[in-house]
Amino acid sequence: TSYNFNQYTTAYFGGYGAGGTSWAYYGFMSNTRFVNGTAIYTATFTPPTAPLTAIPNTQLLCNFTNVGIVDNSMLSNLETIGNSQVSTSVKKYGTGSLAFDGSGDWLVVPAAASITGTGYAWTIQGWFYALSTSGGIFDAWNSGTTSFLIRLNGGNLEFYITGGSSTAVTGIAINRWYHFAVVKDTNNNIQMYLNEYNYQLYH
Repeated sequence: TSYNFNQYTTAYFGGYGAGGTSWAYYGFMSNTRFVNGTAIYTATFTPPTAPLTAIPNTQLLCNFTNVGIVDNSMLSNLETIGNSQVSTSVKKYGTGSLAFDGSGDWLVVPAAASITGTGYAWTIQGWFYALSTSGGIFDAWNSGTTSFLIRLNGGNLEFYITGGSSTAVTGIAINRWYHFAVVKDTNNNIQMYLNEYNYQLYH
């Protein structure tokens, strides 16, 4: 895609962060990572079987495996909104995962590293366990620039960009863990992976 993701804004996990609740996420998340400058995956791959680590270019790493909600890359001071919190009732790794109740909860990532430009690579990945078929997974939305959402929409996992253009993986079920990755490479190709499959090429 030739879209210039010129993001110098706050980002959000767990919902649409621009003050609304239309994409509030209801469920759990585990082991999320944002890598700025590297397209980690370029073909079909096996999802991680252990918590992710802070590889080179990691800008955010949140494992949510215990009572702490911290950025393990030590680059961001995170802010929880509503009553988003670590829960031990559903977990992927360790003893917990980050829980959102679907009503005004999200995790705020301060505007630190940009998601920027054509010819620039980045990777966003993690695990989600949804309790509803609709809700925002990751939000990098800033009015006036080219922005995007990773969201569930009626049982579809969508990569949605400014202007209403989207690509989707269908058939997402509730009450199970999925691994997702959205990868932009230096040739401006965007690939969306679900579990071990490369489902979509956005162009």
